[in-house]
Amino acid sequence: MVFQLFCRIEWKAIILPYLLCNLRYDIIVENVAESFVLGESMLNEEKIKQMTELALLKKRKGEQMFEIDNYFKEDYVGKQMLKSFFVYTFCFLLIIVLAVLYNLEELMSSVTTVGVFSVVYIVIYILGLIAFELITYRFFSKKYDEAQRNLKVYNDRLNYFEKKFENKDKTPNIGG
Repeated sequence: MVFQLFCRIEWKAIILPYLLCNLRYDIIVENVAESFVLGESMLNEEKIKQMTELALLKKRKGEQMFEIDNYFKEDYVGKQMLKSFFVYTFCFLLIIVLAVLYNLEELMSSVTTVGVFSVVYIVIYILGLIAFELITYRFFSKKYDEAQRNLKVYNDRLNYFEKKFENKDKTPNIGG
């Protein structure tokens, strides 16, 4: 019976968008069967477009949106800044170790310059860390704000979709 229902539907216009958006097969069958039980000869094209848009938005940006939504802005940005602190410190120490190993012979011959270089390295580290943390703060603040806007758009579209098609789907069956 399901095969007969599928034979009466235009594949390219209706089923393909569902399959492209990775929706489950049983949902497709349920929606198609429900529309034929209600006496509709074709599925609502606007409903399909809305569902496809929602699925594409969720697929493109859903993972980022829903992950960021678990945090307050300060917590999310703070977590990212903490990560960037450790990454910057590790990279700076790695560069220092490589520089010391490269100039080991010169450093051993003149021990007095080691004190001056250590102060210079500390100042460079602090200035670089401040710059890196400011960049991290701005980047992840914007990323958080964008994810919140996308989530709001997604939720608004979902609520609009539910309200719009809830009334159409609850039409009383007047048949006898």
